[in-house]
Amino acid sequence: MKNLLIFTMLLSLFGCHSGGYDDRNRQHDGPLRYYEYNLTAMRISPERYYRLDCLENGEVKLEYAKNGAETATIMVPGEVPEHINALIKEYQLHKLKRHYKPPFHVLDGRMWHVYLGYEDGSITSGGDNAWPPDALRAGIDAINDYLDTFIPAQEQEE
Repeated sequence: MKNLLIFTMLLSLFGCHSGGYDDRNRQHDGPLRYYEYNLTAMRISPERYYRLDCLENGEVKLEYAKNGAETATIMVPGEVPEHINALIKEYQLHKLKRHYKPPFHVLDGRMWHVYLGYEDGSITSGGDNAWPPDALRAGIDAINDYLDTFIPAQEQEE
């Protein structure tokens, strides 16, 4: 029994375990219900924020904020969630890990998260001073850039 305990402790020391936390997401086939992205820097909160919600009455609401400004809300066309869902599939965002972290200790910097909600579950990811691979990050950027097209031009410049 003593040897088994020592063996188990050694396995956990080297990152080997059976079961426990699963850092993977899975693909969802249903319609997108919500999208949220938040990027916060040490001195700017939020640096970039979006929250898209499909309402019960069929309308689609977009909340956004940039560079520490107050959150604003606008209604966007009903096809926006479908377009975002197409981008999610095109960039295979279900491959995002749930959490990214740097290989070293950082006390300041940037934190981010993205939540993709469906009727049968969600895809969640985030990081502290660490990002997904470029191909997956490009998918998140594509969605955010698409949402930017609905934000009034004067607010884009702030």
